[in-house]
Amino acid sequence: MGDVLTGITASLMAQYLKAQPSALHDVISAAVCLHSAAADEGAKQGQSSLLASDLLVELRQLLN
Repeated sequence: MGDVLTGITASLMAQYLKAQPSALHDVISAAVCLHSAAADEGAKQGQSSLLASDLLVELRQLLN
C-alpha cells in the first residue's frame, strides 16, 4: 500500500508545492487522509484484505 501513498503524495506535491512551498505538511496530511479514506471505503466492501489496486477504484470515487 505504500506505493499508492507515495503516488498520492507525489501527485499532490507536483500540483501544489510549486505555488506554496510552505504547504508541505498540508500536502502530506492530505495524502495520508485520502489514502486512509480509500482504505476505509475498500474495507466496507467486506473484503478480508485489500490490494493496492483496490485503492485506485476508491480513490477515483473519492476525488470525483
